[in-house]
Amino acid sequence: MDKVSIILAFYNEELTIDACLKSLVNQTYENKEIILIDDSSNDKSTHIAQDYMRRYDFIKYIRIEHRDELQEWPRIQGAKQAVGEILFMAEADAKYSLNYIELCAKHLVDKKVGGVVGHLNVWDPKTFISKYKALTINPRFANIENMNSELTKGNIAVWVFRKQVFDECEGYGEGYYGEERNLSQRMINKGYKLIYEPNAKWWHRWRENISETIESYFHFGRKMYALNKNDKQLTMKNLYFLAPFALLVLSVFSLYFFIILFLHFIVLEKSGLELYKKSKGNEFKNYALLSPVVSYLQNIPFAVGFFYGGLIYRQ
Repeated sequence: MDKVSIILAFYNEELTIDACLKSLVNQTYENKEIILIDDSSNDKSTHIAQDYMRRYDFIKYIRIEHRDELQEWPRIQGAKQAVGEILFMAEADAKYSLNYIELCAKHLVDKKVGGVVGHLNVWDPKTFISKYKALTINPRFANIENMNSELTKGNIAVWVFRKQVFDECEGYGEGYYGEERNLSQRMINKGYKLIYEPNAKWWHRWRENISETIESYFHFGRKMYALNKNDKQLTMKNLYFLAPFALLVLSVFSLYFFIILFLHFIVLEKSGLELYKKSKGNEFKNYALLSPVVSYLQNIPFAVGFFYGGLIYRQ
């Protein structure tokens, strides 16, 4: 049985890290180590992680200096410490079914397999933001045919893979968001298959409140600039979501611009209505009608962050 190195990088995850670690230490896959990379947390997550380290001899704890500009830096440090043949990049704001590793690792017996991902669900959604996300995420991962198609195109990140494949595909870059999917694409380019294991369940906590969502997407957009600054389609999308501000000001001078502003909202509501029709029987179906609200909450901060990132990285 190959050894699995579970790499758990975290930064201020006191709300979820205990449940996450419980799900990892109790995995049915026995030959494992857990490497905790504390990215200079300043909340209780540090003490929780250290307590687990003291209780289990297969857990290592390492604290590193936080580097805001290097998003994948903690995972890269974890990979350097790993001694296992298989790497599992776990998320500190997620929890995993107890057979998650066992179900994923079995696919890696085939040396043609580059990586594996399990069935994602939104963790205990409480507000309209996370319930809307559950409405889109949960059915997406329930559709096995669609998931296999998306993996073939490299649209989804894999989290369990052989260290040899990780190294061969040059691992994660040190820079910006999107490295997980970039790794998946590099695996495909090298001729590896990516596997979806629908029975390996995991639950990811989504942002629950407005301020948390705005802050998260602003930072997301800022860091995405350096990776996608030449992506004209993304630039146009960001301009599209900033347009309502200009239209709102111009509508003071002409009703014409107010009508355009209304149409901007209607276009987004149209996609919400389509989602509503497709979500028959889903407990969160009615949240599809909030599609424009959630879209603005995510995309406007992202767009502001993206162009702000342009100002920073040009200096």
